[in-house]
Amino acid sequence: MTIQSKHTPGPWFHNGCGRIFARSDLTGSAHLMRSQKGMISVADVHMYDNGEAVDNLESNARLIAAAPEMLAALESALAILEPMYFEKNRASETWADNENANQLMFKIQEIKSAIAKAKGE
Repeated sequence: MTIQSKHTPGPWFHNGCGRIFARSDLTGSAHLMRSQKGMISVADVHMYDNGEAVDNLESNARLIAAAPEMLAALESALAILEPMYFEKNRASETWADNENANQLMFKIQEIKSAIAKAKGE
């Protein structure tokens, strides 16, 4: 069962000045601010009042703009890795005690946690 995301659909783009956009034809959200032809504003990245964050502004904007693709990649990875872990575990009594198996299970939990955080769960 696929749960519909509540965030603005990706892909998102940034304009080089801290503003994150999505294509308006993909969003179905008339309430978001229209900023450029065919685009809507998803987020703005601002520097702090004391100016400390100015060096990180574009890096933060790129990271935010990549969020929908990163979430999709994590969901795809989880759909592959979790069944693989449990299939290997069923096939071998000693596999679950293997260090690689432990690391894989830890990474699966990290992925699940990141997905839940992104979805507000």
